[in-house]
Amino acid sequence: MIQRLIDFYNRYCAGAEDTMSYIWLGVAKHHHAKLVGALTSNDPKRVKLVLDSLAPAYGVWGIERPSALSGDELAVQLGNLARRIGILALPNPEQPVETVLNVNELKSQIESALRFKLSLPDCFGFQTEGGKLPVKILHYGAIAFTIQQLFPKTSPANILELGAGLGQLGYIVWHGKTRSYTVLDLPTVAVMSSYFLSGVFGSHNTWLAGEPEPKGFARFYPSTDYAGVSAGKYDLIVSVDGFPELPIPVQDKYLNLIDECLTPNGFFLSMNHESNDGGQRRVFDAVRKHGKLRLIARYPFMMRAGYIEEIYQH
Repeated sequence: MIQRLIDFYNRYCAGAEDTMSYIWLGVAKHHHAKLVGALTSNDPKRVKLVLDSLAPAYGVWGIERPSALSGDELAVQLGNLARRIGILALPNPEQPVETVLNVNELKSQIESALRFKLSLPDCFGFQTEGGKLPVKILHYGAIAFTIQQLFPKTSPANILELGAGLGQLGYIVWHGKTRSYTVLDLPTVAVMSSYFLSGVFGSHNTWLAGEPEPKGFARFYPSTDYAGVSAGKYDLIVSVDGFPELPIPVQDKYLNLIDECLTPNGFFLSMNHESNDGGQRRVFDAVRKHGKLRLIARYPFMMRAGYIEEIYQH
């Protein structure tokens, strides 16, 4: 699998900077240089060594918190997730009631409601022993709950994620009835998520752009060449923590892709911040200008302050 990742990256890395905002140019320069150096060296042992120590080396910065949650931090996030899905009541400051949380019991109740385990194979050096969890698996737990409400009778058959981080959504939907999970991402980040997911359900279930005919559950396209994505039709397209940080011309191209690939009555689910720092454009404004998707829900994301969850429909 490592050699396949090397080949994928070197096929598509040229021009990647043109698909990055100033934020991601900074992240790539300061946090991805070691991985890029390994990939361009064409040395599989070196690439694997870098990937397996990516978290403690801060190589996941901008994608995931470098250390897994434990203790009080984990309890707070589990409490937020439990409130998001209705297991716990939302506190009312006008009528305060003291709540004592049993973390293990709460985690078990959340897993029962979501129908998957809040646990991840130890990858990238996160050191998840003793019940520790990367924060994004909890954020994606909330996203999974939204997906369950949008598709109450069955799982979405085909999902496209625009910027998949480390691949946690793919890990979650693998446990359901989704037939395919497609990723469109920066070449370097796509290497990370495909490495993780190939370890979850096997390299035979992982396809990389440039290889023979797409097959398997997870399929990865680079931001530099994604013509093949439009050949698919997706019931659900997802963007988590990334769309505003795309250059505006890339946002417009992705919205055209969404319009082309989303099935009739399909959903575009966004969970993103709305900062306009450095000329960033929020999803709401981008979609409104595009004019081809209908907003059906918009509310604060309970798992992370400053973020908005939005649901659009074709």
